[in-house]
Amino acid sequence: SFRKTYPAYLILLVFIFISIFIYKTTKTNVEQDQKRQFEKAVQSVETRLNNLMQAQYEILYSTRGLYDIVPQVVRDYFEIYNTVPVETYNSIVSISYILPVQNSFKGQFIYNSQTIGYYDYKISPEGDRDEYFAVQMMVPFKNYDEKLLGYDIRTIPELKDAYEKARDEGKIIASDFFTFPIHKNKLTTFLFSPIYPKDAQLNSVEQRRKNFQGALGLEISVKDFFEEALKGGISTTNNVFPTDSTIIFQFYELKNTSRNLVFSSKNSELLNNKFKPAFIDVKFFNIANKRVELDFYTVPNFGGTLQSSLPLVALAISLILSFVLFGFILSVITSRGRALDLAERMTRSQRRIVETTQDIIAAIDLDGIWRSMNPASIKVFGIEPNEMIGKSIFDNFVNEKDINNFKAIISEGGNEKTSRIDVKMKKADNTEIWVN
Repeated sequence: SFRKTYPAYLILLVFIFISIFIYKTTKTNVEQDQKRQFEKAVQSVETRLNNLMQAQYEILYSTRGLYDIVPQVVRDYFEIYNTVPVETYNSIVSISYILPVQNSFKGQFIYNSQTIGYYDYKISPEGDRDEYFAVQMMVPFKNYDEKLLGYDIRTIPELKDAYEKARDEGKIIASDFFTFPIHKNKLTTFLFSPIYPKDAQLNSVEQRRKNFQGALGLEISVKDFFEEALKGGISTTNNVFPTDSTIIFQFYELKNTSRNLVFSSKNSELLNNKFKPAFIDVKFFNIANKRVELDFYTVPNFGGTLQSSLPLVALAISLILSFVLFGFILSVITSRGRALDLAERMTRSQRRIVETTQDIIAAIDLDGIWRSMNPASIKVFGIEPNEMIGKSIFDNFVNEKDINNFKAIISEGGNEKTSRIDVKMKKADNTEIWVN
């Protein structure tokens, strides 16, 4: 019955709560471990992007230092100094020196550019304009059939704005991303580093504009930049970072109130499957003043199926053990109950025998005092059982000899010894009877 087995059910309930606790604890630990893995993968991507960006800043700083040492950097110095960086980094499309040219000085500027070795130098696109931002020197010289050389970047709004902002603010400025027609419409950005005379006063915008000589332009292929950074920063290597396969990422150019997708991981199509990533994170990356949003997502089955199912496995094992223990305890309680029931039935049967038999079944101590008596005493002795209890058996003996023999049997007897004796005893009315 439930009254006898309820302790087993209480223990089962306790172990079920313990199983749920184990499940929640395991789930929390797995989620925390997966979050650490995700954060590690995200941080790895961020670090590689920043490392490559810093390397390209250093190229500009280094080339900019030439103009502090030599105010008029000649073509040979410029090309020798910048050839190695362009060949080292696949994402660098070109490094150029860009001068502001007034229309009235256009002819002289073209002549000066031709005298330093660019014999077919001309400004393009053709046409008269009040001012030009003309590329006078560039590396590499032959990559684009000289199309960038002499190009008036002022005709491209993104480049014009960034060039003027670099001039006015006196620091490296990145242009908005744009598709450059002369470079097969590649998504491109320029970093402009302004150049001023070494000891010029640059405390105000007016002073910076007045002393402005030109700017270095570092042309970057956006797609190649991100691919190169993810490989570890060197274009000649094929490094693969295992953590990249555990995440999905999409990079957006932030422009005014809009954002434009500019790069995504090869597995980004998984986002179209409408699955729910375990973790999502948003970071921001700066290309000079240009802000890029980095969106990261976990891939399906992030961390592996086994790790993800570990909480359920722990719960299943805990529940199985709980029910096994419950079954064992229930079995013990049930077996004990059956034993007690059997003992109780045996006791009731023995009691019926004791109460209904015509023979006396009683217990006496070693002094011959009755300690228990069955109802047969009424028929045998004519005395109620409760009247006999506490009195001596010898009160009913007739012969002294029988008393001595009985005492001798008691004194000599052991736990396993059975003795038989016939004695003459008397009833309540003094009638004598033989009792075995």
